Amino acid sequence: MTSPAVLAPLPALEEQDEITLVYPLHGAFAVPDKKRGYKVVDVQQGVVTALRDDSITVTSADGFTQTYPLPELTRTTIEATHGVTLTHGCRITLVSGVDEGLRVVSVDEPRADGTLRSDFVPLPRA
Repeated sequence: MTSPAVLAPLPALEEQDEITLVYPLHGAFAVPDKKRGYKVVDVQQGVVTALRDDSITVTSADGFTQTYPLPELTRTTIEATHGVTLTHGCRITLVSGVDEGLRVVSVDEPRADGTLRSDFVPLPRA
């Protein structure tokens, strides 16, 4: 029988670097799947910087840029579900997985004055 691992105590909050996992800019994450296993999904939050008939490019605040396939049916579903017209400059949060394709969690379109339709205020950058 092995003994349980002993974890070192965490440093005091003021000694830790601030890490925000509630609103990640981008990354790959292992999440539970429906088969009681795990799958890896890519998550990205940013701004639409290119939009083509078959793809969407998103750039995060730190400059990370990724292009995702965007079938026409997916684009139509996104626009209908979120009540927006997907355009350059939209703020978007998406999840992409090998088995599930692209899923948009939120999207907000810009107004002519540069504000966003929902008056969304992004978290301040460190």
